[in-house]
Amino acid sequence: MKKYLSPLFFIVLVFFIDQISKWWIVERTFQSSDTNFLNWFTAFNQSRLDTVSENIFPFFNLTMVWNTGISFGLFSSSERIGVYILSGLSLLISIFFLLWIFKTPFKTIRFAGIIVIAGAFGNIWDRLRFGGVIDFLDFYIGSWHYPAFNVADSCIVVGVALILIHGVWIEPKRLK
Repeated sequence: MKKYLSPLFFIVLVFFIDQISKWWIVERTFQSSDTNFLNWFTAFNQSRLDTVSENIFPFFNLTMVWNTGISFGLFSSSERIGVYILSGLSLLISIFFLLWIFKTPFKTIRFAGIIVIAGAFGNIWDRLRFGGVIDFLDFYIGSWHYPAFNVADSCIVVGVALILIHGVWIEPKRLK
C-alpha cells in the first residue's frame, strides 16, 4: 500500500506548493487582497489579473502573465475548447506517467514522474479555473527575457530532464 500512497502524497504536496505559490503571487503580491487560499483555490470563472510586473533583481522580475497554450505559449487559444483539449491531453499524459511510476524499479524515474504529474495537475487546474496558466517567474538578460514560467512548469522540465538523463546516461551503463 505504501508503494501507492507515498507517490500520491508527494504528487498532492507538490501540486499544492504550485497552487499556493500562484495564489500568493496573484492575491498577495499583485492584488494585496485578503482572499484566503481555499476560497481562491476552489473558485471558478475568476477574473484574470492584467499583466503586471515588479522588478526584484537586475535579472529577475515577478511578472504576472497568462499562458493559454503549452510551453512557450505554443498553441495559444482563447477558445474554451482549447482549454479542454489541452487539459485532456495533459491528463492522458499524466495517467501514463502514473502507471509508469508504479511499475518502474528506478527511484529516479519514480521521482521524475511524480513531479511531472504534479506540475501537469497544477497547470490543468489553472486552465480549468482561469482558461490559462498563471506564469510569473521572469528571468532576463538585458532586453532578452526567457518565457515566464511557474513552479508547475519547473517540475515538468526537471522531471523530463531527469528521465532523459536516466535514459541516456544511467540506463545504458546498467545494461552493459
